[in-house]
Order: sequence, then structure tokens, then C-alpha cells
Amino acid sequence: MKAAIIGTAFSGKSTLFRLLAEHAAPGRDFFAAVGQMTLPVPGLEDLARVMGSARVTPPRADLYDFEGFGKLWSEERAGRIFNSLAGFGLLLQVVNAFARDPVADFEDLDLRLVITDLESAERHWQRLRKEIQAGKADRRLGELMEQAVALLEDNRPLRLLDLKEDDLKRLRGYGFLTLLPRIVVINRGEEAPAPALENLLREKGLPFVETALELEEEIQALEDPAERAELRRAYGLETDFRHHLAEVWLETLHLMPFFTANEQEARAWLIRRGATALEAAAEIHQDMARGFIRAEVVPLERFLEAGSWNAARQKGWVRTVGRDHPLEPRSLVLIRFQPPR
Repeated sequence: MKAAIIGTAFSGKSTLFRLLAEHAAPGRDFFAAVGQMTLPVPGLEDLARVMGSARVTPPRADLYDFEGFGKLWSEERAGRIFNSLAGFGLLLQVVNAFARDPVADFEDLDLRLVITDLESAERHWQRLRKEIQAGKADRRLGELMEQAVALLEDNRPLRLLDLKEDDLKRLRGYGFLTLLPRIVVINRGEEAPAPALENLLREKGLPFVETALELEEEIQALEDPAERAELRRAYGLETDFRHHLAEVWLETLHLMPFFTANEQEARAWLIRRGATALEAAAEIHQDMARGFIRAEVVPLERFLEAGSWNAARQKGWVRTVGRDHPLEPRSLVLIRFQPPR
């Protein structure tokens, strides 16, 4: 999973990267830095304690501090900027709500995304027209690209297209940025929230979180949990930012956690909502999926209450399910499988 942090110059983009990134290293081209982000999942540490696990492994994502829409932005570079973000699954847009009008800051970057998509869409449309005339391309795809170009020329993002899911899926295959999932991080400094931007984002259906990133950085540097809590209360930052962002992240990408645990490792995995026991097995290891026999599942909170698999079974909280059984979010899973020969 790859996520890019984007924003206009001096929005706090790099502050967000420093807050979230581990094992950070300098980047190249449009990337100021690269690193990994841990997505905290409540209950994982408790599971490790109950199971006596030697290590704890939360989900992680690759995180990039992207300068293409900030200090390095220009329309002439739109094609290179677009290509740099190929393969990314999520955009984290930081909005400057402490030194300028947050609505203007959001809309400035939104327009830059549209301009970048338009440069790419026009190239694809020119190629598709020739291929359609030669009978080498699908006319429906050409119609979709023509609609995309028209919308972008009107300075409107592709998320506004009213299309069936199959058509949207075909357009998403081109990696258009205004079709990528996006979370807006409102960086308000120490000032009051930004209601005008919040209302705009709700109208647009874009998820957002709001915090003061410089204060978050100060809080993270404190070793004493009591001091952290006191500073949060003093500045109205009641919610743990990293946990809140992780929750919004999973909701935006339609993901859910499930857990595995033994004496060696307690681990949280991410999988699409509604995934089956077989898909969970494949996420852990393909050999488990190939040799799948059955799975035992129990809600994590029930397992923690019981304290062991045997106790949870005795209470009737463990279910044995087949390969096509859809998992509930936050299930602890034990896969029974035949190892390959």
C-alpha cells in the first residue's frame, strides 16, 4: 500500500510526514522523503499480551512526501507529476488552515490535480481515437475518455462523473489522480477549526481529519503520557490523531482488520470489507489458501475476555467456518490447512 502526502507550499505536508513516518530516507525527483507508516489497530497489544507473543506486527504502509503540487509545481511538469504518482493507492492532502484561507488552499490543489489529469487524459484520448478508427480499441472506452476530458476541461474532478462501477473501474485503470481515494488533513495551527472547509468537504463527500500538526509534533516528542494528555486537553486535541487517521484511512479504502496470533507473533492484517475466510488465508500466505480446510474465528474482544482459545471454545464464542464465509471485522482467525507436499 502506497500513500502520497500532497499539499501546497508551506501547508505542513512535511510536518505530517515527520509525524507519521518511520525509517525515513531522502527521496528523489518529486519526492522529498520516503518512509513507512504504522497503522495502529486497537487491541493488538492486548492480544500479544494474552498470547505471550514475542513480537507485535501492525499493518504498515509506504509513505511518500510529495513536492509535485507544492514547491515543484508547474503546469509544464504535469505529465511528469502524473507519472510519478503511478501505482499509489491513497492521497493525503494537507490543507493550510493557519496562514491562509483554507478553502482557497484546498481548491488551489484540487485544480492542480485536475490540470495534471487533463494532460494525461488528452494524451490517452488522442491515442484512443486513432485506435478506434483502426478498429483496435473499444468505442465505449473512447466515449468514457471523451467524457473525462470534457469534465476536466471544465476544471472539474473526475470523481464527479456519474458512471456505473464497471465504467469507473476502466477509468481508474489509467491512474487518474482525481479518482484516487483522498483524505484531507486540515492543519489549523492553534486556531479554531475551519467550518467553511469542513462543510465544503462534506458536500464533496471527501473524508477529513483536523488537527494542529506542529502541536502534534510537540506532543509526540513528550515522553510522559500524562504530559501528552494535558497538552492535548489544553489545545482541544482530545482525539489521538494517529488512531483517528488510521480509522479514517481504513474506512476510506473499505478495509477491515483481522488478527492472527501465536507465541511467536501477534499480527493485524488488512483486507477488504466482506472478504472471505479463504481470502484471509491468502493474505497470510498462498500455501494456506491452496491447502485451506477450515477456519476458526472469534471476535477479538470475546477472545480477550476469555483469555485463550480453549476458554473461548468452552464459552461457545468460536465458530468453525468454510472457505466462502465472510469475515466480520476484528476477527481473530486460526486457519486449518494442508501444507503443500
